[in-house]
Amino acid sequence: MRNRYSSQPDEEWQRTVALRKVEEARQGYIKAGQKVPSDAHLANIGAGYVGARDADVLRWMKGET
Repeated sequence: MRNRYSSQPDEEWQRTVALRKVEEARQGYIKAGQKVPSDAHLANIGAGYVGARDADVLRWMKGET
Protein backbone atom coordinates (compact mmCIF):
# COMPACT_ATOMS: atom_id res chain seq x y z
CA MET A 1 0.00 0.00 0.00
CA ARG A 2 1.24 3.44 -0.78
CA ASN A 3 2.26 5.49 2.22
CA ARG A 4 0.25 8.68 1.85
CA TYR A 5 2.45 10.50 4.35
CA SER A 6 5.66 9.94 2.41
CA SER A 7 6.66 11.82 -0.70
CA GLN A 8 8.20 8.61 -2.06
CA PRO A 9 5.92 5.73 -3.06
CA ASP A 10 7.02 2.40 -1.61
CA GLU A 11 8.59 -0.19 -3.86
CA GLU A 12 5.82 -2.77 -3.46
CA TRP A 13 3.23 -0.26 -4.71
CA GLN A 14 5.49 0.77 -7.60
CA ARG A 15 6.08 -2.85 -8.60
CA THR A 16 2.39 -3.75 -8.46
CA VAL A 17 1.20 -0.77 -10.49
CA ALA A 18 4.08 -0.86 -13.00
CA LEU A 19 3.59 -4.56 -13.75
CA ARG A 20 -0.16 -4.04 -14.14
CA LYS A 21 0.44 -1.18 -16.60
CA VAL A 22 2.99 -3.27 -18.53
CA GLU A 23 0.46 -6.07 -18.91
CA GLU A 24 -2.30 -3.62 -19.91
CA ALA A 25 0.00 -2.16 -22.57
CA ARG A 26 0.96 -5.62 -23.84
CA GLN A 27 -2.71 -6.64 -24.11
CA GLY A 28 -3.55 -3.35 -25.82
CA TYR A 29 -0.99 -3.99 -28.54
CA ILE A 30 -2.27 -7.55 -29.00
CA LYS A 31 -5.90 -6.37 -29.15
CA ALA A 32 -5.03 -3.76 -31.75
CA GLY A 33 -3.30 -6.40 -33.84
CA GLN A 34 0.03 -4.61 -33.56
CA LYS A 35 3.45 -6.07 -32.92
CA VAL A 36 4.20 -6.11 -29.18
CA PRO A 37 7.26 -3.93 -28.54
CA SER A 38 10.36 -5.05 -26.68
CA ASP A 39 10.40 -5.60 -22.94
CA ALA A 40 12.54 -2.46 -22.61
CA HIS A 41 9.82 -0.36 -24.25
CA LEU A 42 7.10 -1.93 -22.10
CA ALA A 43 9.23 -1.30 -18.99
CA ASN A 44 9.48 2.35 -19.99
CA ILE A 45 5.67 2.54 -20.19
CA GLY A 46 5.28 0.97 -16.74
CA ALA A 47 8.00 3.13 -15.20
CA GLY A 48 6.34 6.28 -16.46
CA TYR A 49 3.21 5.60 -14.43
CA VAL A 50 4.95 5.15 -11.08
CA GLY A 51 8.11 7.23 -11.30
CA ALA A 52 10.39 4.21 -11.16
CA ARG A 53 13.52 3.57 -13.17
CA ASP A 54 13.18 1.51 -16.36
CA ALA A 55 15.86 -0.89 -15.06
CA ASP A 56 13.83 -1.59 -11.93
CA VAL A 57 10.70 -2.36 -13.93
CA LEU A 58 12.67 -4.67 -16.25
CA ARG A 59 14.01 -6.48 -13.19
CA TRP A 60 10.48 -6.86 -11.80
CA MET A 61 9.25 -8.15 -15.17
CA LYS A 62 11.87 -10.91 -14.96
CA GLY A 63 10.63 -11.87 -11.50
CA GLU A 64 13.58 -10.50 -9.58
CA THR A 65 13.03 -8.40 -6.48
